[in-house]
Amino acid sequence: MEIYFIALGVLLLGCLIPCMVKEEYKLKICTIFSGLSFLLLSIPSLISLLNGEVFIKTIYFSPIFKNVNFVIDSLSAFFILVISIVGFLGIFYSIGYMKPYLNQNKNINSHCFFLMMLILSMILVVTVQNSLLFLIVWEMMSLSSLFLVMFEHDKKEVINSGIKYMVYMHISVIFIISAFAILNIHSNSYNFSDFSQTLNQNSHLANIVFLLAFIGFGTKAGFLPFHNWLPDAHPAAPSHVSGIMSGVMIKMGIYGILRIISLIN
Repeated sequence: MEIYFIALGVLLLGCLIPCMVKEEYKLKICTIFSGLSFLLLSIPSLISLLNGEVFIKTIYFSPIFKNVNFVIDSLSAFFILVISIVGFLGIFYSIGYMKPYLNQNKNINSHCFFLMMLILSMILVVTVQNSLLFLIVWEMMSLSSLFLVMFEHDKKEVINSGIKYMVYMHISVIFIISAFAILNIHSNSYNFSDFSQTLNQNSHLANIVFLLAFIGFGTKAGFLPFHNWLPDAHPAAPSHVSGIMSGVMIKMGIYGILRIISLIN
């Protein structure tokens, strides 16, 4: 798992270093760092997919978080590869797309930061198996994408789309928090592995948790009838952001549903 944490460090550097260079180099540097992280992450991901190997690293964070498991299994590995590939291609495309915005008093620094932070947070979402930390990185993902959607915030329609997107994302997270809170109360733990034992011992509880999680994650995925934010948010975002959001970010909702199902079975 060491290579996984190195890749996370590369993505974090990709958030910070572009802020220190001229505007015409910022997105090129983001592309380099996202490509390097993709190469690093592909190693454990492909091993897990091809050989069925599961990589686990447990880190003690604090008395609040306690032990946090970072896991790359076949489900995580698939999503890591998709996130890395689509993220790299989206950032590479942004080099040309963003040229008209350079040196036009647009905040390219924050755009690069949140673009890389979106990739980083999605990688964490699919590997963290501690519900408290999961909710934090989930919120990082939602806020990063919100700021990216609102890049052209001087346009009224963009502001309206951003507000609508924010409202839907925070309604969805209420259901996810509720599902995790119920699991935490019954298992006295934040770890997904302990959740699995609790769910398999109580089918009634499993049904309630799945329903809450399905609504929460389904809203993120744009399932009917929770899809109303999609037609507004995607056209408002820059093309490369819209591509990353539609290509992988809304799939984080599908990941969440599949992860809950894997805990029940």
